[in-house]
Amino acid sequence: MSKSVLANKIGYSLFEVAKENNALEQVANELPEVAKVINGNSDFVTLMNNPNLEKIKKINLIDASFAGVNKYVVNVVKILAGNLQISLINFVLEQYTELFNKHSRNVVVKAESASPLTEEQLENLKEKIKNELQLENVEINNEIGILKRKEKEEILRILKEASEVIKEKADELINSLWNFSQIEFIFSKMNFCARNGFNKQNIVNSQELNLKKAYNPLIDKDVVVKNDVILDNKGNSLIITGPNTGGKTVILKTVGLCVYLTHLGFYIPALEESTVGFFEKVFVDIGDEQSIENNLSTFSSHMTNIINILNNTNEKYTI
Repeated sequence: MSKSVLANKIGYSLFEVAKENNALEQVANELPEVAKVINGNSDFVTLMNNPNLEKIKKINLIDASFAGVNKYVVNVVKILAGNLQISLINFVLEQYTELFNKHSRNVVVKAESASPLTEEQLENLKEKIKNELQLENVEINNEIGILKRKEKEEILRILKEASEVIKEKADELINSLWNFSQIEFIFSKMNFCARNGFNKQNIVNSQELNLKKAYNPLIDKDVVVKNDVILDNKGNSLIITGPNTGGKTVILKTVGLCVYLTHLGFYIPALEESTVGFFEKVFVDIGDEQSIENNLSTFSSHMTNIINILNNTNEKYTI
């Protein structure tokens, strides 16, 4: 990395850190003084550029030499010393000053005179330059205001024309949007089914259910138990028995899930030979609905739910 590139990077980083920590003015005041001290002390420069001097000794010397100076400025000196480039302090100062002046909207003016100016002449010159710069800023600001107004008018004109074109094609655009949303919905369902390994089922217009190797997709595929479930015209009920934690509730939820997925147009977590019919409603009674407030025991709460189910079911419902 060239010296100028390194100095510019350090100067830019110093400016950003100082701006973030509201220390721009302090750094702008102290950095030139530090540079002046370094430039006036050749022994200090020689020590900082000595590769044989331990880093910790350089740091201690810098801290002692610039005690009370802004820490960001001191850190820059340490970075330059660590890279054996302490002399780049002037380039860092130049870069920081340029950024600071731009940020503060300061203008550096260099005036040359054949003879030294008196205090009165110097003040008059400063006032004249100040007035001219202020007038120029007013003209620039006015021009910017005009351009912004024209930009706003142009944006409104373009939006108005675009709105007229869209208005003429509104029905077509609405239909296209609807068709696109339907296509997107179908593809989303396909991706969901493919990602979860679901298979296409046979759909019949009857209250029939024949699931082959059905499983609950929320359980790890390496440990999930797959089951066959058959409900056909030969019988209208199926009793599942088994010990606690044997999977009875899981298979019940799997049946309900397969029915609902079919109604929503999804494939199901079962083999392709599976058949699912249409059911108007699915009633569920799972879990403990015991209520102290209503004075219901676990058994009575289940009985209440079952009575409600029986009162609202027919041959087109599945329980």
